[in-house]
Amino acid sequence: MKKTADYLKEAQKTLKHSTDGDTMRWLDVNRGTVSRYLSGKSIIDSDDVVWKIAEALDIDPAEIIAARAIERAERSEDADGFALWTKRFKAVSHSATSLFFGGALLASAVEGIRHCILC
Repeated sequence: MKKTADYLKEAQKTLKHSTDGDTMRWLDVNRGTVSRYLSGKSIIDSDDVVWKIAEALDIDPAEIIAARAIERAERSEDADGFALWTKRFKAVSHSATSLFFGGALLASAVEGIRHCILC
């Protein structure tokens, strides 16, 4: 399962950030915070940071929020919380995948109709 650090690393690649300084300025946090997020020493606790990452990756912020809650449950050894948030994470990531593929199918259908009309 993805950790919040994985989402941040993916956003860095998407945004072509070559240094942690680029990420620091984008997220409006200090360099130490970025370093702790990337190393996994700190879980991303700022909802603003979560939203920025989600927007950069074009995903539902709820996916990262669920991943964050799973990390917290793991660290506190909260088995019930871990189970609950794992279920929620799967629901959120599944619905996002469904929306993506559903949108792709719709776009394909529209393109097919446009092609037929122009023929």
